[in-house]
Amino acid sequence: EQMVIHADEAVFQLMSPSDPHGFETTWPPLAERLSPSVRALVMLDDGGNVIADRCRCSDEEREDFVKTLTEQILPDLSLQNAPIGQLRHLHRTYGSESYLVSYRAVRHDGRRVYMVAHHDTGYVIRNVFPEIFVNEERERRWNVVDEEGHIVYGPSLARAGDYLVGRTFPSTFYGWRIQVAPNLVFND
Repeated sequence: EQMVIHADEAVFQLMSPSDPHGFETTWPPLAERLSPSVRALVMLDDGGNVIADRCRCSDEEREDFVKTLTEQILPDLSLQNAPIGQLRHLHRTYGSESYLVSYRAVRHDGRRVYMVAHHDTGYVIRNVFPEIFVNEERERRWNVVDEEGHIVYGPSLARAGDYLVGRTFPSTFYGWRIQVAPNLVFND
């Protein structure tokens, strides 16, 4: 979670309502180092209209994301109720894709402006989870499951029975649950 929050803070520092298009050129050369999981940045006006956007993807993928954001994700964000300055997250599945969206409301010239970052959940699964869990595999087995109990990352822990413990991620990937079981349960 801290990796996501640090990336959010880094990219939102680059986004300024007084220069709404500035991040479109300043973010891409820094993206891999500052925010490797962030796939797209969008700035919205107080009506939810796109002011500026940048995606580390093809034009077609950018258009698809902006359409998903404006038509499906925005109604779930409750932007008008977002406290000014507070970092918030939405983690939900749209269609068959898991989306993690970070957002912050700011005030500019007496109006609300919204900064939005879309995190690539596939990047987190491929690159972050393996690094986190690699040192823990001797004593415990770990996995991450979605809302329906489908494995997102890691092995099946079905044999763990009563020895399985699970927790949701507190603020970012709260649609997923991390589960752990002692490795001795799996030794035959």
